[in-house]
Amino acid sequence: MDKETLLKLLSDARITASEESKEVVDIEEHIGDLKRRNLNLSQKTTFVVGDVVRWKDGLKNRRIPEYKMPAVVVEVLEIPFYDDKADTGSPYYREPLDVLLGIIVKNQFLTFYYDSRRFEIFEKK
Repeated sequence: MDKETLLKLLSDARITASEESKEVVDIEEHIGDLKRRNLNLSQKTTFVVGDVVRWKDGLKNRRIPEYKMPAVVVEVLEIPFYDDKADTGSPYYREPLDVLLGIIVKNQFLTFYYDSRRFEIFEKK
């Protein structure tokens, strides 16, 4: 469905984000945000062990690390693996986990696998 048809279906180019939230969303802004995030996800950086990284804006899909908090690349997998426990309705279904990151949680150094497309080199802003 093209954008004009979608706008015609909506009485005033505003929709609710979900039935539960009742948050009103400007459809033009929402479409622009979708396109920006998709472009951001498609721009992959090749990381090496020791790189310090953080979430790209709008692409955080795990609880940790927090936005703007650095993580260190511990390992880069040549062949990504996929969590076989994720159901088809899960946002993690078929997510390519290709980088092992180290983070500090409660003064402990922990490592977790992530989709590297969601990260960028850490720069102080």
